[in-house]
Amino acid sequence: MDLQIKTRNIPLTDNLRAYIEQRTDRLDRLGEDVVDATMELRAETPRSGGEQTVAQLTIVTRSAILRAEETNHDLHRAIDLAVDRMERRITRFRDKQVFNRRRRKMALSDAPVVEPSGDAVDADADERPT
Repeated sequence: MDLQIKTRNIPLTDNLRAYIEQRTDRLDRLGEDVVDATMELRAETPRSGGEQTVAQLTIVTRSAILRAEETNHDLHRAIDLAVDRMERRITRFRDKQVFNRRRRKMALSDAPVVEPSGDAVDADADERPT
């Protein structure tokens, strides 16, 4: 998965980049066709005081946009929570696709097959006045 990392008010070091790539590598094995993946990190100062880090992970697939956002005082903890949440979202999204595919297949197999018969054409011809 090709991951773009964007930061706002946080310096992006090589160690931080390696940590993010290590944590997001486990999302590759979930098997989604990823078109674009973005990790955005930003530091915010809420009214309650202190500094919080927001980690937002966005994955664009062929059929959906999946997003997970987590806030924590610790940068690494925010990244871990965002990746964990994204893993759950991908699993839930994939399960929905499988369930819908199976339901559609069952609906098609249970539907009665109507075959056209030649009798219907002949019946219309007999009812017409000559």
